[in-house]
Amino acid sequence: MNINTDYSQIERTNPIQKDNKLGKNEFFKILSAQLQFQDPMKGGDNTEFVAQMAQFSALEQMQNLNQSFEKLMYSQNAQYGTSLVGKKVSVYDGENIVKGEVEKVKLNGNYVDVVINDKEYPIENVVEVTQKEPTKEVGSEIIE
Repeated sequence: MNINTDYSQIERTNPIQKDNKLGKNEFFKILSAQLQFQDPMKGGDNTEFVAQMAQFSALEQMQNLNQSFEKLMYSQNAQYGTSLVGKKVSVYDGENIVKGEVEKVKLNGNYVDVVINDKEYPIENVVEVTQKEPTKEVGSEIIE
């Protein structure tokens, strides 16, 4: 059996970490600066203010949805990992393909790792899963 070894390095990112994008705190800072430095002769445009509040509401809902998706992905990875316990897998370690039986699964808060030969690998790096060969029982002896 040939295994394609042309894998790109899988970069592991923290799905729950904060990024440097604008959020609700930055939105409120911009909004308060607009209110503070508005032209007193012109006054505020109510439709623009309502549109900004609608944008803020949509932004907050998208952030909440993103957090829900991150939690769902973690939960699914945990469930997938537990289904791999006892199965033979091939895992890309950044340089090579490592083969072995999944001994256990580690849930590290934000990540799910499979443990093969006492070494942890990100579940995202699993590239192949095969069933463990069944054992044959003869009398009271188990033949492997």
